[in-house]
Amino acid sequence: MTPRALRPLVFPALACLALAAAATLGACRRTGPDGQERPDWRVIQLYGGAGSVQAITQPSSVEAFRIDPAPRAPEPGVAYCGVHRVTAGPFALSAEDGATLAGVLRDPDTYDWRRAKSDPFRPTIGLRFTRDVSRVDLALDMDSRMLTVHRQGRRIGVEDFDAAAPTLRALLERVLPPSTD
Repeated sequence: MTPRALRPLVFPALACLALAAAATLGACRRTGPDGQERPDWRVIQLYGGAGSVQAITQPSSVEAFRIDPAPRAPEPGVAYCGVHRVTAGPFALSAEDGATLAGVLRDPDTYDWRRAKSDPFRPTIGLRFTRDVSRVDLALDMDSRMLTVHRQGRRIGVEDFDAAAPTLRALLERVLPPSTD
């Protein structure tokens, strides 16, 4: 074949090579040099950085709380989860339940990244992930299916978790004692 006759074949071949390279690079970005899967950039941003995601995925402890839905200014001697006063707990989660919870929270498909809700946010459940000196607090509203992320007493992220609500509800109903409200 002449070079001119090969021209119609060159573009499709280059397009296939480009797609294969993009898929390979995408796969490389999802795993690190240690072979471990890396979280989606949106999850890292939601939780305020890779250190927070690491605290969630590799915690030394995970605790759940019942919390007051109204955010409050901190008071000495009062327990808080994020900016919410603790009304019951802490309730320690097993390593297995903590791993299940971390898997759900780390999964980018848990969240609705494209839309924001206007539902009122009235969280009643708090979660605390602790790793060494790092602590990440979450406030969950199971009715609106929204959560907020807190570090050092400040809210740093908010997102909807509609896709994972049934899984989270089942896990939290199993680990938390019934509410006295």
